[in-house]
Amino acid sequence: MDTRVLTLGRIAFGIPFVLFGLLHFINTPNMEPLVPDFLPGTAFWVYVTGIILFVGGCAIMVNNYTKTAGYLIAALMFLFVIVLHIPGMFNEATLQMAMTSFLKDMALGGGALIIAGLSPNEYMEGSEI
Repeated sequence: MDTRVLTLGRIAFGIPFVLFGLLHFINTPNMEPLVPDFLPGTAFWVYVTGIILFVGGCAIMVNNYTKTAGYLIAALMFLFVIVLHIPGMFNEATLQMAMTSFLKDMALGGGALIIAGLSPNEYMEGSEI
C-alpha cells in the first residue's frame, strides 16, 4: 500500500469534519433550530456534535485514535440520517435538502467506517493508515 496516498486521503477526509466542528461553535444560534424539538438544550447538542466533529477530524488527520474517531464520526453521521434526514424526507418543503443531506451523511458515515476498519486498534507509530 502506498502510505502517502493513505495519508493524503486521511487528511482530505478529516479536514471537512474539523471545519464542520468549528462551524458548530461559530454559528451555534443558526444551528440550534436544526436540533429536533424532542431534545432539550439545543445549544448543548450543537456544541456536543461540534466537539465530536472537530476532535474526530483532527484525530483522523494526525492518525491518533483513528479507529475510535472513525466509529464516533460514523455513529454521528448515521444518527443524523435517522433523526434529521429521514424525517425531513416526509416533508415536501424539506425533501430536496433532506435527500441531499441523507446521501452526503451516508457516504461520510461509510467512509468513516472504512477508515475505522482499516486502522490499527489505536495509535501505532508507522501504521499504514
